[in-house]
Amino acid sequence: MKKLIAVVLLLCLLTPSVMAEGTKISFEVEKFTFMSGEKASVKVLASDVADHDRTIKITDNRKNTYEVVIPAGQNAGELDVSFELSASGRSTTYTIAKSDEYTRSKYTCAVTARAATVYSFANGVYQTYVGREMAIKVRIANPERMEAGTKIELRDENGTVLETIEHNQKRTGYSFSWMTDDSWRPGKWVSLWVDGREVPDARALLAVGVTGSKSIYGVKRDDNKLAFTMDCGAGSDNLPYILDVLDEFGLKITFFVTGQFAKNNPDYIKEMAARGHEIGNHSWSHPSFYELTGEEMLSQLNRTSDLVEELTGQRPNLFRPPEGNCNSKIRAIVNAAGYEVIRWTHESYDARKEASEKNSLKYSTKDVTGGSIILTHIDADCTAAVLKDIFTWYRDNGFEVVKVSELLHTGETATDENGLQYQVQP
Repeated sequence: MKKLIAVVLLLCLLTPSVMAEGTKISFEVEKFTFMSGEKASVKVLASDVADHDRTIKITDNRKNTYEVVIPAGQNAGELDVSFELSASGRSTTYTIAKSDEYTRSKYTCAVTARAATVYSFANGVYQTYVGREMAIKVRIANPERMEAGTKIELRDENGTVLETIEHNQKRTGYSFSWMTDDSWRPGKWVSLWVDGREVPDARALLAVGVTGSKSIYGVKRDDNKLAFTMDCGAGSDNLPYILDVLDEFGLKITFFVTGQFAKNNPDYIKEMAARGHEIGNHSWSHPSFYELTGEEMLSQLNRTSDLVEELTGQRPNLFRPPEGNCNSKIRAIVNAAGYEVIRWTHESYDARKEASEKNSLKYSTKDVTGGSIILTHIDADCTAAVLKDIFTWYRDNGFEVVKVSELLHTGETATDENGLQYQVQP
């Protein structure tokens, strides 16, 4: 009996190695090359056919893990590979992981994505004015690898072909030029199409402004509506009190928030929206937009609006530049991105050295008219202290406090030399 038990145990110990020796897993090839930007697959082979699905683990030299399933009744599976279009190419080595269920043969495969001809815009944002010539520059890497005469098109976001050129294997750049008219305002996205296919990630924003126009400082109105706004970029200690005072007076206002404030105070952002207040974009990190590139401006705007939309389901379409820093170039880019630039007619001075309860009340009420936009800050204790006095003054003097979006005119509008928005009569 003891001998029988020993034999059984020996067989049990030998079984895994017998299985391992019986089944071999391998790549069909040890090297594979394809063009970057395209998709390909590498076959994984088993030396026999099983009655169950086999899952083969594969790793690459960047420590990523993949699984390839060889279905029951078959002896092959596929590892799908794809690399983004690249001007320099890329190589990755895949390795079949060890297992007690099989042995490995040809267990590495070096996959190379060849460098391709790559078209890209020289800039992500271009800015000009109505009536001026616009030149959008395109760069080309490895032009010799694309067939001469291939059609290269510049299209707008509606699919309209703006210009077509034929590929020249000796050129490393092109310039598309045309005069911008009012139909381009406030801007459009343009993209590159090569041989009838859109180039991935090759998009640029063309922002078109009007020389001489201004941001919105206030609104020309025949009634006594005004907008009370509060910038949110620093502390939030006063916010619960501010929200309660607004409820007490039955008012809805506009809060201009930075992305960092929203990130640090997500519940307050949700609470603002839940109580019916409007949330505007105040950039992500409150930099001077004078010092940013067009791409950096879009990043500041998009990061903030993406987060606010994630938290509230509503995407901001109003933007207040940090410190009020804005010029015609900034305004053109911000407008093209889908935002109105909102500044102010009255500043409470609660973020300056003159800050005091007396000045917050004085400058939030002095000389206000219908269409005024008031600037205050939620972290200003002096404003919080006199908030009820400010709202009482508005009520007693016949002013109606509304959100900025309710103050603005809709339809065809313009701004005068003082930045006051008005309705353009047809």
